[in-house]
Amino acid sequence: MTLEQFRMTRRSVDCIGSIIRDADLTGIPGWVYVGNFFIERMADGSPSLRIANVEQSGPIEILESILHEWAVSEEIFTA
Repeated sequence: MTLEQFRMTRRSVDCIGSIIRDADLTGIPGWVYVGNFFIERMADGSPSLRIANVEQSGPIEILESILHEWAVSEEIFTA
């Protein structure tokens, strides 16, 4: 899956936990992507990405790229 294809799966949701069925994410808004990938939306509306206990913030396009690269490196899907 290319980065562009990955980005095209983005859905804005009010509760990530209800989409990917994770109680720890109940009530947390953000963006959900193919599979169980997500980027949280902070109270100020800014995106936040957590991978392996490392949290990053910045433009959503940058975070999507980081998330996609991680998924490819973990062989969850191919580029």
